Amino acid sequence: MAGMRLEQMRQAHEDLERLDNMIVEALLDEPKTLKKTLDQSHRVKALLDRSVDRREELADMYEDKDGQKREEMNAISGAGPSLFSAFYHRLRDVKEYHRRFPRLPLGRAEDALEPEVAVHFTGEENAGKCVDLHRFFQRYLNLAIFHTDSSHHTKHSSPDTPSASLVSGLVAPGEKPLDYLQYLRAFATFSASRKGKDAQYLAYLQDLFAYLVDFFRRTQPLFDLDEKLEACERSFASLYESGELQRRWSLSSNENKAANGSANGNIPDDDAMDTEAHATSDTYCAPCAKHFAKESLYKSHLTGKRHKKAAARAQAATASGADTGSKRSAASSGGGGGGGGSSGG
Repeated sequence: MAGMRLEQMRQAHEDLERLDNMIVEALLDEPKTLKKTLDQSHRVKALLDRSVDRREELADMYEDKDGQKREEMNAISGAGPSLFSAFYHRLRDVKEYHRRFPRLPLGRAEDALEPEVAVHFTGEENAGKCVDLHRFFQRYLNLAIFHTDSSHHTKHSSPDTPSASLVSGLVAPGEKPLDYLQYLRAFATFSASRKGKDAQYLAYLQDLFAYLVDFFRRTQPLFDLDEKLEACERSFASLYESGELQRRWSLSSNENKAANGSANGNIPDDDAMDTEAHATSDTYCAPCAKHFAKESLYKSHLTGKRHKKAAARAQAATASGADTGSKRSAASSGGGGGGGGSSGG
């Protein structure tokens, strides 16, 4: 049909108005359940995406790179007989079209614009209420970063706090098996150490990141996640170029090593910590072998259960060592006296 470009532009404007009305009507609805809320959000997101695509198409038509709009405008802007000839030519085309297709279905214009929304969640995800990291948990157990030469266990820790060995990705002998709940508490905690971080670990992190991004898009479709990720990339690049990121990694590595050293009863030889400087600091906790950057954090740590238990163990060990030393001194003194008497005899 002649005049196709102008008709396409008119139809695009009509579609945009209908899409705007459909979005407003959808947002005025108040869903009662989480599933209906997610369906509403995904429907609005699909309508917004379709509206954006339609606006881009309309902008291209107005740009008129192929000159078709200009030709049609010139054809209908004539004067005299040429103006009426163009009108009757278009009318003839319309009649011919409907003669060839006499029984076209008449439906609502909104039906053609209605998107198909299908959001799928696993049973563990519970309609978007929980993440399902079971397969990543199994992969983590098989990574080199999780294993040591001794065993495949993790230290017993508080239900709310992951152990130092779990945070650093290492395990120690004589510890109980890592369970899924412990993994959930620590899977997003990383250390600056490169030990065990091979190609398999990188692939694990990439797949984990892809899953979390996909889960977020499924549960929060109206959130502009791309903009947030770009802001994180810019922030990371800025911190890396200024050297601030490397400094934070160093502090994190020292704290993890101090925690692991306390858990194992000693500080490893390769931890590169300034132990003497920390020991003389006012914010250094000797029983826990941990240094705090702020006094407020140090005071809060002193009131915690883990510190009190560590202090009690340290005090008991000190008392036991003092008793042992006294007994050895008394035995040594008694043995020396008996030797002197024998010599005198």
